[in-house]
Amino acid sequence: MKALLCFGFALTLAAGQPGNITYGPTPASPVKPQVLVYVHGWSAGSDTWTSGNDMPRRASQAGYRTAFVDLYSDRSMWDNGTLLAQELGQIMTHYGTSSVTVVAHSKGGVDAQTCAVYNGMASHISQIITLGTPHRGTPLADLAWSSWAGWLAGLIGQKNEGNRVLQTGYMAWYRSQTDARPESVSVPMATAGGTKAGPFFSMYYWGGLAISGTSDGVVGLGSSHNPHERKRLFDRNWNHGELPLGVNSWAYLQAQIPTYSLTSQAPVRFMDEETPMVPAASSAEPEQPLDRIYRGGRTSSGLASFEVPVDAGQPLVHFILQTSAAPIWARAISPSGRIRVLRVQGKQGPLSGAHTLTLTTPSPEAGIWRVSFMSVEEDAYFFMAQFPGDRRSLAGAEARAMVKGNLPLRSEIAQDLGIRKETLRNAPLRPSLSEPAVLNHSLTLTWPGGRERSVILTEAEMP
Repeated sequence: MKALLCFGFALTLAAGQPGNITYGPTPASPVKPQVLVYVHGWSAGSDTWTSGNDMPRRASQAGYRTAFVDLYSDRSMWDNGTLLAQELGQIMTHYGTSSVTVVAHSKGGVDAQTCAVYNGMASHISQIITLGTPHRGTPLADLAWSSWAGWLAGLIGQKNEGNRVLQTGYMAWYRSQTDARPESVSVPMATAGGTKAGPFFSMYYWGGLAISGTSDGVVGLGSSHNPHERKRLFDRNWNHGELPLGVNSWAYLQAQIPTYSLTSQAPVRFMDEETPMVPAASSAEPEQPLDRIYRGGRTSSGLASFEVPVDAGQPLVHFILQTSAAPIWARAISPSGRIRVLRVQGKQGPLSGAHTLTLTTPSPEAGIWRVSFMSVEEDAYFFMAQFPGDRRSLAGAEARAMVKGNLPLRSEIAQDLGIRKETLRNAPLRPSLSEPAVLNHSLTLTWPGGRERSVILTEAEMP
C-alpha cells in the first residue's frame, strides 16, 4: 500500500488498484464550491498526481476539495468510463455535492468524456479539463498494433486494450460516434497540449521521432484538441509527463475551474458569445508524412536482416532498432560495404521497455543499406529509419489512388482484437456499439527508383 497519509491524504483502498479513490488534503478556508476529480492516463495510476507532484497541495491551498481516482491502466475507455461513473457517484456522496470538475491527463480525458456521454454522468460533470489527451489517437498506438512493431510490443507487454483503442483509426471511429451526441456538447471542455518531445534520448524524445509534427513525445499537438472544446488553456513547451505537474499547469487550471459550475449555472449555457463552440474538425484525412521507413517482425534462429533504401541528397538519417532482449551485435552496412555499429541506448525508445540501439549518419550514402542483428534466442524487433527534413507528404486521396495500382506497393493490414465484454457489478451498462471491422491499414509505398515510405491510413474500409 502506498504511504500517502503523511502528505495529508485519506486512503480509501490500496493506491493503484482500479476503483481506488484518494481524497486530498483538507482545503484552506474559504472552501470553493467545486470538487476537483483527477483522472490518470494509460499505463498509469493516481500517483500521476500524488507522487512527486505538488498538484494536491496547490489545489487544497486554493480552497478546493479534491479526489484522485484509479481506473484500469490497461483497459478501454468503455470499461474506464463505467468505473469512473461509479467513482464519481461515491465522491459526490462523500463531499455532499451534485457535480464535479474533472481534470484528466492523457487517455484519462477520453475515459472522462466516455463517462459523461455514455454512462449518464453529463448532468453531474460541470466541465472536463484535459491535459495532453489523444482525442484523435496517437501514432504510438498505431505502431504498437502494426504489422511492424506488433510482435515486439506483444513481447514487452505494450499491447493491451488500453492502447488498442488509442489507435488513430479507432479514435476516428470514436469521434464519429461521440461528437454528434448532445452530451458531448453540453459538458464544457477545455484542453491543453505540450510541444516538447524531449529531453534528448528520453522516452519522450524517441516517442517524438515516431510522431509527425509537433508533439509532447506521446500525443501530437493536433490530437490534443477536442472538436467541442470551449477553450484552449495552453500550448507550452512541456513533454507529456510535465503537463500534469502542479508547478506547471495549476495556474491555468485555477483560472479555468470557476468558469463552469453546475451549482451556480443551471442550465449550462453553451451557445453564447462568451463560450463559443469550436466547430468539429473536418472529416478529411490528414496528410501523411513520408519521412520514415518501418521494418519489423520475428528473428529466424536469432538472426534478422533487412534492407533500407536511402535517397541521394538526404541531410541526415536516424536508424532506431528495438528488441525485447539485448542483441549480441547489431550493424548497418552501407551500399559501398562500410560497416557501422548500432550503439546501445538503454530501454527507452518508440516502444518503452524495449532494448534500443541507434545509428545517426549525416549525409548518408545513397543506395540500399542492410541492417542486421543477432540475438541469443528467438526475438522480435521493430526498426525505424527517420529522415529529418524530408517533410514531403502524401494526401489520403493520393494514397488511395496508389492502392488502386497507380504505383507499385505492398499492403499489410493490421489485425485487431475484440473488446472484452465485461460488466462491473452494480455498474451502469456499457454502451453497445459496433466497432469497425478494420481500424488501420499499414502501407509501405514503393516509389519509382526504389524509394519507400510508410504510411498508416486511418480508414474503416479501403475503397
